[in-house]
Amino acid sequence: MYAPARRKLAPIENRAPGTDEIQHAFDDALSIRAQIPGGGTMTIERTTALTAVDIDTSGRGGQGTAASRALKINSDAAEELARQCILRGLGGLVVMDCVAPLNRESGRKVRETFLSAWQALSFRTAKAEPPSSFGLMELSLAWAETPLAERMLDQNGAPTPETMCLSGIRALQKALMHNTMDRLTLRLPTDAFAWMAASGLDLTGALTDIHASRFEIVGASFPARGTPDPDEPAVPPEKRQPKCAQCRKNPVSAQYRPFCSRRCADVDLGKWLNEGYAIPGAPLEDEEDSLRQGDAGDMSAED
Repeated sequence: MYAPARRKLAPIENRAPGTDEIQHAFDDALSIRAQIPGGGTMTIERTTALTAVDIDTSGRGGQGTAASRALKINSDAAEELARQCILRGLGGLVVMDCVAPLNRESGRKVRETFLSAWQALSFRTAKAEPPSSFGLMELSLAWAETPLAERMLDQNGAPTPETMCLSGIRALQKALMHNTMDRLTLRLPTDAFAWMAASGLDLTGALTDIHASRFEIVGASFPARGTPDPDEPAVPPEKRQPKCAQCRKNPVSAQYRPFCSRRCADVDLGKWLNEGYAIPGAPLEDEEDSLRQGDAGDMSAED
């Protein structure tokens, strides 16, 4: 996986554990949309036959002729697409719908931009054709592994127990880094806690080596996201529709999966940006006061 660092790309393994960049990289890899450097977004959507990429120029400024602006955003999108394909573990046929107008020479430059960015990040084979007369640039990427979304989300688009466990661990580590005098408790959904116990990974030991015994991880009784409501009438599996991960009411939209609408997607994004999903912690206090308060609490600093 690769994370951006001031417009430079670097392996995420080189990032310190618990930093925001790691969580942002996972969020980025699971989102249907990706930001294009300089403005605009890309929608990246897998189908059975290929991965379709659409460019949205909304919110992007620029000067010069329409052709020069189109070349710039298509080149920026091609470079970002290389990172996104590697981040998401995508392979096979990828088709990017370029912004017009784009002549033959400009199309060649966009193709070279993609290949140059890809070769700087991956040893996998990649082939690319210049955009066609319809503005479609076709890419053929060698597969290396199962796409990240298939490993982290279930068939309904909800996080798997493994995903929820590791996401909780990252949130706990971030909280421990920012609350150095507190003892924290992480409550994982039952399925996520069971996965951790059965995985064979010594996650608790790895955290203890860094943060000593300032935390505990326990299983909670609340259901994992995507668990059916026992009060709802039974629905045959073939007729079930996944519910929005935000409002939990409306069916998931193919365009905004795993959400039902742009509004719910934006609400969820706002929570991430405002640290609404962070583990809460009590305000830092003097060391002497903290020692007097003792050890007690739930999901936050014990006081």
